[in-house]
Amino acid sequence: MSYTTIKDQSIQQLINIVDESTWANKNYMETYPGSHIYDLINVLKGGSDDYLVWAHEYSSLGAALADAAGTNKVLALAGPFDLAGTEFLINVANTKILGFGAYIYNSGANVNAFHVNADYVTIGGSIVINGGGSYTIDRGLYLENANYCQISGLKIKDVYKEGIRLAGTSFSKQNHFDDIMLTECGRDGASSSLMIYVSDNNTFEKIYSISGGAASHGDFYLVQSDGCHFTDCRISGAAGHGLELSTNTYAMSWKGGDVGGCQKHGMVFTSGARCCTVAGAMIHMNGQIASNTYDGIIIDTAHHINIVDSWIFPEKEPGTADAFQKQRYGINVNVGNHNILHDNHIFNNLTLQIIDNGTDTIIHDNALLY
Repeated sequence: MSYTTIKDQSIQQLINIVDESTWANKNYMETYPGSHIYDLINVLKGGSDDYLVWAHEYSSLGAALADAAGTNKVLALAGPFDLAGTEFLINVANTKILGFGAYIYNSGANVNAFHVNADYVTIGGSIVINGGGSYTIDRGLYLENANYCQISGLKIKDVYKEGIRLAGTSFSKQNHFDDIMLTECGRDGASSSLMIYVSDNNTFEKIYSISGGAASHGDFYLVQSDGCHFTDCRISGAAGHGLELSTNTYAMSWKGGDVGGCQKHGMVFTSGARCCTVAGAMIHMNGQIASNTYDGIIIDTAHHINIVDSWIFPEKEPGTADAFQKQRYGINVNVGNHNILHDNHIFNNLTLQIIDNGTDTIIHDNALLY
């Protein structure tokens, strides 16, 4: 098998590999906003002496993964790739996968696209995962007992269960996720776009979810998972709540970003969640399933939740009355101790801007407009 290095691979060769006409019948551009060629150019900046192992040159996915497990090798995916009922099972530490306009689909029995069961795995570049009209991919990415992984550049659409799931008997911890789009995930009606279960200290940056999730809980759903941090993430049009923290989830932070147009609550802190912060967020246009029933943020049996410097309003555009104006309360402290609401802009919610039935709640310097 002949190899090329990332550094030596020319941009023209990459463009030849990824012909725009390939995507004509695969809704590629629908799932990925912008030209993937920019991703390919960014891959080459700075270069690398790692060798590219081209998956399409092997007789089986298993053989390609085995060869790519060596030192200074990267499994390269380009163009359409049919899972054919076999998932990418990554169980060797330090495996690296790089997409050059890759498009992953599945014509066989339902499987996960990527199933990571090893530490220090890197998946990046430009990769689209599409479950198609029959939703034949269960999960776009499943990290099980996987730690210290770097995941970026995925566009996951129409999967049957979660777009991304983190879980494991011994945690999946200290993983970083960046620049990922989740579109209409959770097609089974019971799964979230992003599920974090018993997994600690993971970071998420620029994760965007559109029209996904289960009606019964959060589109981003954290259960017994501590120290997770979200920066500039967005949840739009979730089937249930936007973000939900449950079952003793501690020390989450959400900075910036947007949670809007969800059918139920925008953010939910419940079941013993504590010591969490939301800062600089926009929470708007939630509770779309029923007027004056759901809130921008609800704190229900959660403690030491800090909501600061955020904008919370019911309309699509602030201050403009429209058909989306359905949020009941901006912030609802239903049950909880020592929660802090500070320096927020909250206006035009249908019943009240803030309602406080908690204990020792600190409410200070908020701009409330009716």
